[in-house]
Amino acid sequence: MRALLIIIDGLSYELLEKYRDELPNIRTLINEGAYGRLESVFPALTPVAIASLITGVTPKTHGITAPKIFVRGRKLSDPISAFSSEGLLVDPIWYHLGKRGKKVIVASSPQALPDRWNLPNVKLIDPFRMKVRKCSEAFFLREGEWRVHGKTWLVSKEGSRYEIAYPGETDYSIIRINVGEREGPIVFRAKCRDRELMGLAFLAAKEEGVYVSPAAYQTYEWSNDREMMDELWERVFKVSGVMLDSDHRSLQRGQITLDDFMWTASLAFRFFTSYSKYLLTTRDWDFAVTYFPVVDNV
Repeated sequence: MRALLIIIDGLSYELLEKYRDELPNIRTLINEGAYGRLESVFPALTPVAIASLITGVTPKTHGITAPKIFVRGRKLSDPISAFSSEGLLVDPIWYHLGKRGKKVIVASSPQALPDRWNLPNVKLIDPFRMKVRKCSEAFFLREGEWRVHGKTWLVSKEGSRYEIAYPGETDYSIIRINVGEREGPIVFRAKCRDRELMGLAFLAAKEEGVYVSPAAYQTYEWSNDREMMDELWERVFKVSGVMLDSDHRSLQRGQITLDDFMWTASLAFRFFTSYSKYLLTTRDWDFAVTYFPVVDNV
């Protein structure tokens, strides 16, 4: 028997009750399986609640009590992040299953990494570690020469058509895009925090410039299996792109429209769906965890 835990961030019981009959797959799961109301923990925040799901105990016991955890003897300027295994005081379900010889895939969980358990049959992924501080925010390109993350991008416009020369995988690449069009993913080179990295992003051309979505990078820090990271990057991420969240920040700044925002939300859903499906169909597993942030994002 195999078990799959699907976490849909932000999908409260009240929200699910409202739309359950309009969601055929959810409706099938409800009708053919078990269904009931669960109360979240306090505080009802994503990393805190998921830590309770994966350990089976309350926050005061598992140690993840807030986004930042302040520990006696540790500087106030250096708290433990809830998005790290460092704060867990209780071993998660994948450790117990892995110790019993079960094959486990964790496609996304805030406390999956760093890997403190080192079990060869437990594959851990946290795609949010593909973000790089100060290099993973959206930006706008207008006509001219731009220095972006340590590299030069060139943008020209003739009528409603943009031509963008950017640092591609091996040399400069050129993409042409008309106002109103969207493209991607593109693969580009960047220098972030003194590291040469490959990044992925999407483009949307507007009258006032070209929107470049928040980028994700091949940091080699987002899984405990390097070979699997290379495989996912080449076979999935470079095809479907990587969008970790809907871009609500650009929407709040007035840089993108509501329609653009919903596009980024759909890209995030597509990303988590595509790589989760790839893992579940190409790997042998007994227990798996996957995660979708799209409800919480919207």
